[in-house]
Amino acid sequence: MTLPEKMLSKLLELSPDAILVVDHTGKIVNSNAQAETLFGYQQGELSGVVVENLIPKRLQKRHIRHRETYMDAPVRRPMGRKEILWGRRKDDREIPLDIMLSTLNDNDLVIATIRDITDRQKIEAQLIASQQSHEEAQRISRLGHWDLDLVKDELKWSNEVFRIFEKDPNGFKETYKAFLDAVHPDDREMVDNAYTASVKSKIPYTIDHRLLMKDGRVKWIQERCETVYSDDGTPLRSVGTVQDITRRYQAQKQIEEQLARLKSLREIDLAILNTTDLRIVLKTIIDETRSRLLIDDAAIHLLDPNSLMLKEANPLGYRSATTKDTVIRLGECIAGRAALQRRIIALHNIDDEEKVSAIGYISADLIAFWKREGIKAIYSAPLITKGQVIGTYTVYFHKPFQADRDWLDFYELLVGQTAMAIDSLQLFESSLRTSNELMVAYDATIEGWAHALELRDRETKGHTLRVTEMVVQLAREMGMSEEQIVHVRRGGLLHDMGKLGIPDSILHKPEKLSNEEWDIMRQHPQYAYEMLFSIEYLRPALDIPYCHHEKWDGTGYPRGLKGERIPLVARIFAVVDVWDALRSDRPYRDPWTNGQAREYIVENAGKHFDPDVVEAFLKIIGSSIDF
Repeated sequence: MTLPEKMLSKLLELSPDAILVVDHTGKIVNSNAQAETLFGYQQGELSGVVVENLIPKRLQKRHIRHRETYMDAPVRRPMGRKEILWGRRKDDREIPLDIMLSTLNDNDLVIATIRDITDRQKIEAQLIASQQSHEEAQRISRLGHWDLDLVKDELKWSNEVFRIFEKDPNGFKETYKAFLDAVHPDDREMVDNAYTASVKSKIPYTIDHRLLMKDGRVKWIQERCETVYSDDGTPLRSVGTVQDITRRYQAQKQIEEQLARLKSLREIDLAILNTTDLRIVLKTIIDETRSRLLIDDAAIHLLDPNSLMLKEANPLGYRSATTKDTVIRLGECIAGRAALQRRIIALHNIDDEEKVSAIGYISADLIAFWKREGIKAIYSAPLITKGQVIGTYTVYFHKPFQADRDWLDFYELLVGQTAMAIDSLQLFESSLRTSNELMVAYDATIEGWAHALELRDRETKGHTLRVTEMVVQLAREMGMSEEQIVHVRRGGLLHDMGKLGIPDSILHKPEKLSNEEWDIMRQHPQYAYEMLFSIEYLRPALDIPYCHHEKWDGTGYPRGLKGERIPLVARIFAVVDVWDALRSDRPYRDPWTNGQAREYIVENAGKHFDPDVVEAFLKIIGSSIDF
């Protein structure tokens, strides 16, 4: 093709791109101003320059081959270069170029249309970097996105979605026919319903659900979806994100499990604190173990140190159905061996005969019993406290079970809690039993003292026990608690304890006492106080021995207390003591009748006696006394 010179000149002048006209030897025969500017040459300097001089030296040989191949071709068609070419300016700076080639004048000349793509290359690099950053952000956040064209029924997913499924695009299509195929079977209906409802209601949804991987593993994902609609309400596209939240879900479940376990330990602590009944505590421990460790049954055995037999405890309202014998010999069966070897003995699957035999002798009869009960796995741990084995805690499963470290750690914690609870409550029961025995001994001693006093003071035989029983009855009538009654009874038995300090010549004198002798006799309440105060457990009972001779009007002894300053128990005792004394035979007088004694008590209300106590006393004696 021949192109007129004027037309070529006009083309060179008007073209926005740089143009070089090159002959078959590679020399530039013509160029425009844009080419001179692009390569950094002055006007007219490009004429006669070999085109290879505009190419970086490292690329010149390859360029010559390309040019010669193009020039030698029998038919030359216009062509563009797909890859980036590099040019070299006069100052040796390299620039990226886009070049289009065509021929002129019957293939003698080649016209090269050249464009500087430096800016375009920067933009493309930025786009690539942005895309890479976006994909990296998705990878780090485990957040993939998807776009479903509802009109064309085309679904596009980002690379992160495929990474979540651990498949490449082709591998995913080979494994799953649709997205729902990858969803856990138990969650498919929920996911399908959520999407359908969202499209109908035009409300975006966010749900957490599981994926079931082909190897059986489960992943948790959070899926968000929103649908785009046309002006007439037609659904056009659904766009959404999928985020792998497996680690977050596992961490959350672990936190929830730890909180639940702490709650279980708290429930056990409360049971220990709020009751002294070992059966209630053991039932609480078994219930919490069942809940937290997902066991099917449990049995707690306590070791009898004398017979060396493990005897099953009996938690309140609970009975293990999986223990054939309630008594196990130390060293026998799984529980017996756990106690003997002081370690956890585990049988993960009773159908595994090799593992069963490795534990030690277990009778065929017992294995048959376990199988009838549906038992498949057993764990037994020794209960150890203060270095001593006190029993075993055995748990049972209705399916084979291989415990992980987390399960074992909590099991061991519950076993330790159980051992401490048993030891604490047994110690409490022992202390309580000892305390009760000691209290019985104390009270027997007090009664012995009272009896000894009556043997010394023969004329008051039976007085102490009669007065004490009536005082207890009157104290209850006046609202005293049973805890106070204990001290009332002791005080009544000890009321004349101070008479041990009175000489026999005065205590047994048949005639009336002289004033000097009465002064000595009136010291016996003070003697009682001094004798008993050093005995701490008797201090709450001292009010009667110390104050039972005080009078309501303040004329009594030893301190002359008046009215309500006199302890109530002493006011109660004063009425009963005088009543019994008046009705008893004395060497110096005959016993009074009931009527005479009652009249005396009534006349002295407000003087010797508390009127309220007298009123309560009269209610008690009531019709039981023959006037």
